[in-house]
Amino acid sequence: MNLLFKIALPCLLGIAGTAVAQKLQPKEESELLEKVNSVNGNDTIRIESLSRLIDAEKSKDKREQYVARFYDLVGNIKDPKGLGHYFLRNAEHCSLSGKYNDGVSKARTGLLVLKAHGSTEEYFRAASLLSISLHTVKKIDEALALCNTILFEYHSYPEGKAKSGILSKRGMTYFEKKDYRRALADFKAALNGYRKDGARNGMSFTYNEISRCYQEMNQFQEAAAYVLKTVRDPVFKDQPYANKALLYDRLAFIYFKMRRYGTSLAYSDTARANCPSDNLNLIKQIKTNKAMALFFSEDSHNALQLAEEVIGDGLKMNTYRKRDAYYVVGLCQFKSANFLKAQKSFETAITAARIIDSMGYGNAHNFDVIFDSKKKLSLIALGNNNPEKSYALLEQSYQAAHERLKAVKDEQLHKEVNTFELGEKKREVRQLTREQLRNRLEIKEQQNKMLLLIGSLVVALLVAGFTYRGYCIKKRNAREQEQKRKTIERQNERLEAAFKERGVLLKEIHHRVKNNFQMVISLLQIQADEGEYSNVEAFMEEAVSRILSMSLIHQNLYQSDNLSEVDFSEYISELVTYTESAFAGEGKVVFKTAIPNVMVDLQLAVPLGLILNEMILNSLKHVKGVGGTIKISISLEQEQEGSYLLCYDDNGKKETAGNANSFGIELIKLLVRQIEGELLPAAAKNVSYRIRFNIT
Repeated sequence: MNLLFKIALPCLLGIAGTAVAQKLQPKEESELLEKVNSVNGNDTIRIESLSRLIDAEKSKDKREQYVARFYDLVGNIKDPKGLGHYFLRNAEHCSLSGKYNDGVSKARTGLLVLKAHGSTEEYFRAASLLSISLHTVKKIDEALALCNTILFEYHSYPEGKAKSGILSKRGMTYFEKKDYRRALADFKAALNGYRKDGARNGMSFTYNEISRCYQEMNQFQEAAAYVLKTVRDPVFKDQPYANKALLYDRLAFIYFKMRRYGTSLAYSDTARANCPSDNLNLIKQIKTNKAMALFFSEDSHNALQLAEEVIGDGLKMNTYRKRDAYYVVGLCQFKSANFLKAQKSFETAITAARIIDSMGYGNAHNFDVIFDSKKKLSLIALGNNNPEKSYALLEQSYQAAHERLKAVKDEQLHKEVNTFELGEKKREVRQLTREQLRNRLEIKEQQNKMLLLIGSLVVALLVAGFTYRGYCIKKRNAREQEQKRKTIERQNERLEAAFKERGVLLKEIHHRVKNNFQMVISLLQIQADEGEYSNVEAFMEEAVSRILSMSLIHQNLYQSDNLSEVDFSEYISELVTYTESAFAGEGKVVFKTAIPNVMVDLQLAVPLGLILNEMILNSLKHVKGVGGTIKISISLEQEQEGSYLLCYDDNGKKETAGNANSFGIELIKLLVRQIEGELLPAAAKNVSYRIRFNIT
């Protein structure tokens, strides 16, 4: 708060400063006395020297002598009131130059002169100046005593601009002592006086101070209302841009505390638009407040960008901006799981907040930053498998909360005791014994211990929760590994079974190939024994045709994943294709097939293939087609479940079908019996075969 006085004094009364009057050395005291006693000395120098002696003197009697001498000197000069104004101007100049103790001394001298020779308004102005100067050197109680004395002496003085100045200074003193209700009462009383005299600047100032009181009392709606009154006041149009930007930035912060982040962002933009481009510190303040509003409005990306811009522009930051900027950066980094950087940012924010506390300027927001940063650091430590550090940090955060609560309670108790000193409350204070007060404090301490215990339990629960979660994850991983192991075992078993099955099937194929070779040999021997062939070439063509019908089956097998069954439709298609190409010189042959997709066992496929081959050979040898074209029709029909009818027709006449006892016909009958089928008679005029057989 003292820092605020130093910054705000040029805007309020054109002064600023801090200092404490120091005891004079004997040599300095003697030199000042010589100047005072000089007969030909300048009156101003004599009075100024005497005022320094008054400020430095600790002895009450000697001080009273100096004061009496001071009044004599002032009474004997020609323009004592002008001298008083001279000291006030010097006080303002000293404060602006950073010579705060000299400013207090000269303001006190001016007050003494104007009290004796000036008007009441001039005396009030001097008292206001001295009060603010005392604030700058942290003499808050002396400033309060000065204001109380003047208001008591002039209690009957009418309300107006002059008296409101003293009321507002006392309000500032109460604000410094964190007695916000009394400060609020004084500011409102001062506002009435300023309004009565039409003092617009005073009204704007008190509106602003009332808003600050409500803000510290967490009554943000009222705080915003009074800042808006300042903004909407006509005199506001003539205020410097910096003042406008400050007010709009305050509105942005108030609405941020009210969690109305959209409104806060709008006022931040207005503050930035009204801020001079050369006021870099104020720009930093506006950006920092906007970054906080952006983060809590779920725009962490822009919040981080804005806060890092505040940190990284290369300019020196004051402690307040450093605290808030690093706090926002830490929140954004924590949200994006960048915990290492977030830890450093929170630690920097806490360090800045501690510095502010050590300077005596800590408030609720400062505590919130420390408390929340500690909690976030605790979670980061817990996430880093460091529960001891996490517990320590959380304990520190709750310890800070305990200290804050204790300070608030002590402050409330102090205010309560001060209030009890008035009127009927005095009797209640006398009735309160020290034991009762101690009991109250013990109860509060027990409550604080309970809060600390609850915090410890929360940490313990968090640690237990994370431990249990780790156990569950480990158990789930083990279960998944076991399932994977069982799956691999089942797959290995299936692969092994498939491998064994392939081996069995391969043996079966070799066995069947051997049987097929045996069948080929038998067919060749039987055909040779028949002796019907005078042409070796014709003999070989028929033999090749029969062998090829068998080879097509094996070709179909190795091209398929199924080693035990043949797609009968595909097999017939390949057989027809071969026949057309092999016997192209015998005349034009046209095939018409209607074979469904039926899987046929190898033992059934070979005889069926040979049967069809013999039928086709028979048609090629004996059928004389119309126009030289031989038409052959092959179809397979399912009569019932598992029972099929193979139909073969050509366009030759029955009488040209060849000898019924020929080798080909006998072979067909033999193969039909092999598959346990039935060769049915055909009623058609043309050559026709019907074979009924079963497919299992």
